Amino acid sequence: MPWQNSNHRYFFNEEAINSNAPVDSGVYGLYNVMNWVYIGESANIREALIDHSRGRDSCLRNAVPTGFTFELCPADLRARRAEALVAELAPVCNRTKLRKVLGL
Repeated sequence: MPWQNSNHRYFFNEEAINSNAPVDSGVYGLYNVMNWVYIGESANIREALIDHSRGRDSCLRNAVPTGFTFELCPADLRARRAEALVAELAPVCNRTKLRKVLGL
């Protein structure tokens, strides 16, 4: 199932994150003009996005996300919802992280 609130699309910069991302539980996605870059889940969407925007993850830096979206989701459903979105959208950096975990 695609994003539930698909009209929530914002530029991926700290100003837009602070203005638009909630401090609530949910799932979020980062994208660029070509691909979905990363799907994540967090108790605090804004905090997670700010952390990603600071460029600590090499895959995210290389993929250059330009936008983000999110949907609110209760804590007990977040991981399952994120997994469903990863399976559907196949974001580049989630695949890279999975390969590292599996040692591939």
